[in-house]
Amino acid sequence: MEILKKLLKMLRETDPETYFHTLRVTKVSAEIGELVRLSAREQGLLRCGAMLHDLGKLFVPKVILEKPSGLTEAEYGIVKKHPETGVTMAKEFHLPNEVLEIILYHHERVNGKGYPYGLKRDEIPHLARIVSIADAFDAMTSDRPYRRPMSTEKAVKIIEENLGTQFDSEYGSLFIQSLAGGGKKCWLSKKESRTAMSFNEFAMNRDTFVNTLIQ
Repeated sequence: MEILKKLLKMLRETDPETYFHTLRVTKVSAEIGELVRLSAREQGLLRCGAMLHDLGKLFVPKVILEKPSGLTEAEYGIVKKHPETGVTMAKEFHLPNEVLEIILYHHERVNGKGYPYGLKRDEIPHLARIVSIADAFDAMTSDRPYRRPMSTEKAVKIIEENLGTQFDSEYGSLFIQSLAGGGKKCWLSKKESRTAMSFNEFAMNRDTFVNTLIQ
């Protein structure tokens, strides 16, 4: 777990926005993991992989990540390399294969139109399918340089419309049902996530928070 903390520290210092996105994605992923009744071992692997899913963005130029308008085809091609770049870096730390699979496959789609390999349905490891939902949900409901955040309701509607195409139908349905049923809040608020480094309370408890996610 010291390796994981070092990688997260590197991400936090290099790209704070991606770091806080990672924390939120990990919380949502863990909630979905509970809904599908993962074993304790798989929950740990899921959390670890979710924390490192965007590790490869350390090597994407900030001018691209922070671009306030749409990306060119060439720029998008650079962004799409981050799963492979991330897994290459993660392999150096001898992380479990399931964690590497999350990093590599979290942008695959069940209809085969994702990247980097165009895998379909069960070809995509189930933990990566969970992180895919959490990643998309947070991306839609968070501020981006090129757009304002969507409402939770709109993000849920988009996920629902893309069950069986972009997202795993079973996992996505459970997540939507949990939110509709007043399930527990499983992500950081915008105030916590976007201004966390300005709040002494969060700074004092940040390591405790990360340790909780790792456990």
